[in-house]
Amino acid sequence: MDDRQANIPSWDALNYVPIGVVVLREDFSVVHWNMCLEEWTGISSSEMLGTNVVARFPGFARPDVTGRIQTVFAGGPPVVLSSQLHQCIISRLDKETSFQEVMVMGAPANDGDGFLAVFAIQDVTDLATRIRGYWVINKRLEHEITERTRIDEERERLSSIIEATPDLVGFVDREGHVQYFNQAARRILGIPAQARLQDFHLGDFLSERSAKITFETALPETIRNGSWKGEVAWLSSDGQEIATAMVLQAHDAQDGQVEAVSAIAHDISDLRDAEQSLQRAERLASIGTLAAGIAHEINNPLGAMLLSAEYALQKLDNRTVVEESLEDILSHVERCAQIVRSVLRFSRNDYSKKTGHDLSNLLHRAKDLTRHQAQQSGVLVDLDTSVGACCMTINPLEMEQVFVNLIVNAVESSKGGGRVSVKLDLADDRARVVVEDQGVGMPAELRSRVFDPFFTTRLHSGGTGLGLSIVHGIVRDHGGSIEVWSEPEKGTRVTVMLPRNRKGQADAQDPRR
Repeated sequence: MDDRQANIPSWDALNYVPIGVVVLREDFSVVHWNMCLEEWTGISSSEMLGTNVVARFPGFARPDVTGRIQTVFAGGPPVVLSSQLHQCIISRLDKETSFQEVMVMGAPANDGDGFLAVFAIQDVTDLATRIRGYWVINKRLEHEITERTRIDEERERLSSIIEATPDLVGFVDREGHVQYFNQAARRILGIPAQARLQDFHLGDFLSERSAKITFETALPETIRNGSWKGEVAWLSSDGQEIATAMVLQAHDAQDGQVEAVSAIAHDISDLRDAEQSLQRAERLASIGTLAAGIAHEINNPLGAMLLSAEYALQKLDNRTVVEESLEDILSHVERCAQIVRSVLRFSRNDYSKKTGHDLSNLLHRAKDLTRHQAQQSGVLVDLDTSVGACCMTINPLEMEQVFVNLIVNAVESSKGGGRVSVKLDLADDRARVVVEDQGVGMPAELRSRVFDPFFTTRLHSGGTGLGLSIVHGIVRDHGGSIEVWSEPEKGTRVTVMLPRNRKGQADAQDPRR
């Protein structure tokens, strides 16, 4: 006899359990439908007994449900139908039910008339809700753990980078007490590995001047604005100052108040040494260029002096020619001295003494001084002073130097046989002198730099770039302005504007005096 037939069950006791119980025969007919199921489904036990459950609940005919029930009839282990049987039951409910989730367990039995399958159906809605809640919490915890792990890994990477960087990195509180220094900082500042950093203050490692800047300016500004950057000198372990470029960054606590300040300082000692070396080299180069410029400026009057001396030697029997040549030589000697004085004033930004003179006479003098160079270059200099006398408060030798420079530049820029025009006219309370050539000209990017010291477009022919710089300084010293127009292959036009002195009287003396 099969051990499943050992005891004939009494189904009445199942009416009082708080879970649904249905007992089926192998043909799926209902043997027992307890009171809990009556309440849930609204179908009485008398209606269900002997009825094929598939007729009332077609969902039982689903292959997945049938297969699991057959497993129970075959004496297999208890099975869980869960949502499968749940869907079978609620598909034919005649009234609203309160449960949403059920757990169904199936087990074999025998009532003496054949094999049975007993299914216990339990409302697990609350349990399922709690489980889902636990699942959500678990997923959230998993995410937080993953995120925390990622943050920890990122922090570890950043910490490794900070420890490995050669820059000085540290954290201090609002008062400057040290909270952290990286390895480079501890090494540079001579802090022992076993030392407790909290026993140190930021001021212990700064020069007196840098400490003043840090605590009176840098830290307050960082706390107020969130950041600060500047140069600070730290003290090395041997007391030497280390020039650094430092950045401070404020870090807020949960209440929004600044609780700490981070500092990153980059050693710029090598940069400062390189800058000083470069400045020394530039000064030496400038001295050399300045000397070359003075030689270049003086070369023109020296050439004119040489021509005058040679001409005088050829005309020794003509006293008038000799006297005129000697006067020219004296004029050029004084011009050389004036050039040196102008260069010194240019370097010191000094101002020159000015008196009343006729600008028209001075332009004629400048033309005479450049006559020999123009003739050698085959260039005609055309001077227009038809406006007549123009009294100006000027330094005559300096202003002569201005127009000699401008005419010489125009001559040198002109092609052989070219023409240079110099015109004086009046515009309201200002005198205007325009020097124009039809030479090679220059592009805009060079035109904007013509007054820069040491900039020249004729480096190959001995240009130093000092001439126009000095010209610009002289014109500005006289309260005037100078403008340059130029285009490649169209020539150059330089316009000098000078304030007129209407009340002054032209100096009747020679401008050399």
